[in-house]
Amino acid sequence: MKDPKTVRECTVHTVPAYFDAAIELIHSEKLSGLNISYDYRGRDVDPPKVDLSRLRDLSSLRALGIDDSLGPDRVLNFDAIPSLTQLTSLSLHVYPRLDVSPLSDLEELIFTDSKKLRGLDALTKLRRVRVWKLARGDLSIFAGAGELAELDIIQAKPETFTGLDTLGAVTKLGLGHCRKLARLESIPPALEDLRVQACGKLSDYAILAGHARLASLRVERPDSLAFVPTLPRLESLSFDAVADGDLSPLLESPSLRKVFFSASKHHSHTKAELCAALGDAWRIYGSGLTREDGPVKAETPETGVVIEHAILGVLEFDDAGFASTTVSVGGRSLSVHVDFGDGEPDTEALDEPARLVGTLDVVDGRAREAMLANLATGDEEMAVPLYRACHLEELDEDVLLDLFGVSEAAQVTADAFVAGLKLASMALYPGNEDQALVCDYTIGEALTRYVLAVKLDRFGQVNCVSMES
Repeated sequence: MKDPKTVRECTVHTVPAYFDAAIELIHSEKLSGLNISYDYRGRDVDPPKVDLSRLRDLSSLRALGIDDSLGPDRVLNFDAIPSLTQLTSLSLHVYPRLDVSPLSDLEELIFTDSKKLRGLDALTKLRRVRVWKLARGDLSIFAGAGELAELDIIQAKPETFTGLDTLGAVTKLGLGHCRKLARLESIPPALEDLRVQACGKLSDYAILAGHARLASLRVERPDSLAFVPTLPRLESLSFDAVADGDLSPLLESPSLRKVFFSASKHHSHTKAELCAALGDAWRIYGSGLTREDGPVKAETPETGVVIEHAILGVLEFDDAGFASTTVSVGGRSLSVHVDFGDGEPDTEALDEPARLVGTLDVVDGRAREAMLANLATGDEEMAVPLYRACHLEELDEDVLLDLFGVSEAAQVTADAFVAGLKLASMALYPGNEDQALVCDYTIGEALTRYVLAVKLDRFGQVNCVSMES
């Protein structure tokens, strides 16, 4: 007999039409998670709805996610959420007035900010926060979360942030598409990894000077690299271009092992010149330079398990459980990456996601349908509309003609845009039921470093589409 107190770590993915059945399954099997996805039926005369009051009976529920395309018109009784005090993970984007302070056990919060949201300062157990459209500039609202290690801020509205120095446990900070953000007043004291993407007004990084723990930095167009030699632990640096053109500060860094940047006539050094100046231990690798001495895994991979797979061919895994290969499926040659994470590479575990690669036409069709549906929402803050807006207007007439057969961005239809996206690569995550396969689509690898990442579960169903780099 099953122990009624045992909670099984398993997430049920459903759409509104099958919400009641999902509730029954979670209740009977004591499952831990529920994710409610969009079903593309929002324009129906009477689309299926979700009644959140039914969640009150699910004592096993630990994780709840509601797709950002589902709002109060289709999701009823949001007032049930504060009663789910056992939740440790919540993903929520569209909601009426909501107080999350009763959810004191939350460790992960993924949300879109709103004036109607209250109680963030009461969530003291948070470990990971990912927030869209943050309206408040004072980040000390999270200061009480003494174990908050990861913070991602996307499409924030303020011109600056205060209170970052009160976030003593944050080691990873991501800032993306914050178009008004012009400066940082402070930095988390334990910060090790800073990633800044599409924040066009943020170019002064002098605030980073002397930071004792920063190891990885990704920025776009810094005014200067003068701060780099003052960072004693900086190992990885990535940027597009430097406003003053001076790359010589890189020569003074005592710790750098990876440098990635775009070639520019404006820069003081070419890649070859910089590589030679850095010394014999440095090599040009892809779009950057790497240092080959020292105990850095990325530069000195050890070959571990070798698997010969019927679909993927021979895979040589490094000691981190990662392998890359090129496969030919349906006449297409594709880069495929396999990542076992902390698990041991295993043929049987690999079989399930590899089968998705073997049915590439089906997977590709589902991915493009999901991107079309995402684009059809008309919400310019969602992944595909945002990707389209960020890229089409930047293309020259000859590029538009080559890609889409038209000379103006306004003439590119939704169908033509999605059809024109190229499947650049695939990544397999054996053992990850919710994200078994990620397909990266690009408008052109030579045109942008951004991709549309379509994430599918182990059954080949699309979970989400996001813009990444």
